Amino acid sequence: MRANSKLNHQPMDWVTAREMLKGHDDEDDDDTEDDGDDYGQNEDEDGEPIARADPQPPADPPFLVEAPAPATEDMGTAEPILADAEVQDASTKAAGLPAQVGFCELVRYLTLLLADRPDGSKPRVAIVVTAWDTIHPVTRAAGPMRYLKDQFPMFAGRIRTPGRLDFGVFGMSIVGGDLRNPAFRESLKRRDLSNLGYTAVMRDGAVVEDPDVTLPLAWALGD
Repeated sequence: MRANSKLNHQPMDWVTAREMLKGHDDEDDDDTEDDGDDYGQNEDEDGEPIARADPQPPADPPFLVEAPAPATEDMGTAEPILADAEVQDASTKAAGLPAQVGFCELVRYLTLLLADRPDGSKPRVAIVVTAWDTIHPVTRAAGPMRYLKDQFPMFAGRIRTPGRLDFGVFGMSIVGGDLRNPAFRESLKRRDLSNLGYTAVMRDGAVVEDPDVTLPLAWALGD
């Protein structure tokens, strides 16, 4: 899985989601001081309406304004027209499955389909967080599993649940640095690309940057 990828759809945060709360009106709040002041004034204890002794005369009916006939020609629409990119982005966000849900579904299929190892042990699944150098240094120091707990908590909980699969979690940097850094990009011109990159793995409670980028594959194969 690629860290900080725009393709990693996050589940909606129903508590602090800005888009969901943006249309909330103050008059719809339930915590106003005058709430409940007129409770029970128009109903009896059974909820039936209370008949008034001297009902007020009905108010004059409102003036009726005849609506204009629809125009025969196309006069346009009052609805805002979104650019193609905006429409596509909105539809993608609406239809996008949260990434961690897709990851959990993939684990389900692997659980059903992967065969046991020749020695009878559990099948191994290596989880690799790529673009590791784009992650905050504090998070990188805590290790790949910590990153999963922070960004994909449901998926992290799934792979930590005992089952018939053995999971290994790794961080991966192909070039050994952040390509968004101009100085680092410039330094790549003078280096041998075959000697770049590393695998971040937890060893003895600390994160180690192993220069072997095939480490996740080797672990999954059992070496």
